[in-house]
Amino acid sequence: MNSAFSGLWSGARALARLCDPDLLQQFPTAEMLWPQAPLGGRLFDRLPLSKERVRVRLANGRSRELALAWRSCDRADPRAPTLVLIPGLGDSAETWRLLVEALAPLARLVLVDPPGFGRSELWPTREAFRAEVLRDALRELIVQRGWNRPSTILLGNSLGGALALGVVAALGPRNRIGRLVLLAPAAYPQELSFWIRAQRLPAHAAFAHLVPKRMLASVALRASVGDPRCVARESVEDLARHLERPYGLRAFQHLARDLARLCGEALRGGSNILSALVPKCARTLARTASGERVPLEVLLLHGDRDRVVPPWVAERLELQMPRVERHCWRGVGHLPQLERPFEVAAAVQRFLARTEAASASAGDATAAG
Repeated sequence: MNSAFSGLWSGARALARLCDPDLLQQFPTAEMLWPQAPLGGRLFDRLPLSKERVRVRLANGRSRELALAWRSCDRADPRAPTLVLIPGLGDSAETWRLLVEALAPLARLVLVDPPGFGRSELWPTREAFRAEVLRDALRELIVQRGWNRPSTILLGNSLGGALALGVVAALGPRNRIGRLVLLAPAAYPQELSFWIRAQRLPAHAAFAHLVPKRMLASVALRASVGDPRCVARESVEDLARHLERPYGLRAFQHLARDLARLCGEALRGGSNILSALVPKCARTLARTASGERVPLEVLLLHGDRDRVVPPWVAERLELQMPRVERHCWRGVGHLPQLERPFEVAAAVQRFLARTEAASASAGDATAAG
């Protein structure tokens, strides 16, 4: 009884702290966390916003158009590669705020909002809130904008990593994308976290619409990172703003239910997009590795304290896919781009340098032959 009372008391105190009107003051600013770094996010706020309409097919067989939004940064050399960044479930392009300054000199940046996230559109229909719709919309955007080429790198976190894999798999023989960077990617059917499973409960879903979005953002980030003390105030503000947008919270809830359904079906032995995702992509990558198409390299970054996508997912991916370079950071959770922006940027820089050098050497060898 005493332990139960102690647990309730601790929970009540934590809830009281989250309801504090000065909630954001509990979090350090990016400048406080990284005083020597150009990581204030000021460049992100100056990036131009673009939109383009894409057509996708819904689960009911109908085709519809929607406008996808993205921000772009063209400060790199014109010959630099294009880096398309895809956020995870319930997130938006703002999740890359702390990385923009560090990555801008390395590549042309394209920070995409998936359908229903950030400033992208999504229709208020249940058929639209499906993982397949997100994948197909991103694939169409990449094809329409001419980003399906060897110099393009897809970088995705969590569901964004699964979408990056899904885009390559969906392009199949048409794929020309040269590299993937996956941060704690969702890739296999798994037991989902309570935060995602709870979205299937009507009472929990309704309650989420009533509480302050800063509180929701704080709870979500604290539950996702390895050490809550590393969460910057700017990250909480970004997520709260996203959840306040028309589709922000609702898109997260519907997609969470869809992922729960997909994982449940796959774990029971069924076949669907999630259970087929990695095998399809692995076959595509195996063909590229054997020289049939553009050689594709994969950088896999994750933490050993990830409670959303467990570390075994990255370890299994490394075994099943060719040309994978994997790094696991101690004490890091599900959001390396928020927890270790310096390390992520440095790893991406090394990966780009190594793969560019390998590509140049291969080109020289071909020319000499």
